[in-house]
Amino acid sequence: CGVGGGCGKYLEDKVFPYMSGSGEKIKIILCDEERVLDDELATKYVLNTVKELEEKYPEKIELTHLNVWENPKLAHSYGVTSDTDVIFTYGGRHITLTLSQFYVTTGGDTENPTAYNGERRISSAMLRIVREDNPVCYFTVNHGETLGDAELISLLADAGYNCDFIDLTESDIPSDCDLLLTVN
Repeated sequence: CGVGGGCGKYLEDKVFPYMSGSGEKIKIILCDEERVLDDELATKYVLNTVKELEEKYPEKIELTHLNVWENPKLAHSYGVTSDTDVIFTYGGRHITLTLSQFYVTTGGDTENPTAYNGERRISSAMLRIVREDNPVCYFTVNHGETLGDAELISLLADAGYNCDFIDLTESDIPSDCDLLLTVN
C-alpha cells in the first residue's frame, strides 16, 4: 500500500475525518528504544513505517517510545507482552499489536513470515481507535468450535471490528454484538 500511496489515502479518507477539530494526535508507542528497534529487520520495517507516517502527518500522528523494562506497570496497563509490541492511543482508547501482526505468515509460522503487511495493520488500528462506535464481532467458544486460521480475526479487525470471544453456556449474547460467529 505504501505510506505515500494507498495507506496515506486511506488515512486521509477514512481515519482523519473522525479526528476533525479535536486537536488530539494518534500516539504510536513503540515499546523499546529506537536504536534497539533499528537493529532487528522485523522491527525496523515497523519503525520505518511509523516514522514515515509521523513525518507525512505530523499534525495527526506522534511517535513515542516506552521502555517496558523501566516502566513495566505502564506497559502492563496497555496489555504489552513484549518489547516488540506497538501501542496505538487516541481519546483514552488504545490498541496493542504484537510484532507478528504486522506480517503475513503461512500456517501460523511466525518465525518465517512471507510478507510485510504493516501499512494495513497500522491504518486499521488507527481507524479502530479513532472511531467510538466500532462494530463488535464475537466468536463462540467452548462448544467444540475450532478457529484454525487466526487470519479471519485479523481480517475482521482490519475491517474495523473489535473481536472478542463468548461462551454461550456462561452468558447471553451481549447487546453490543453486531456479528456472532461460530466456526466449524
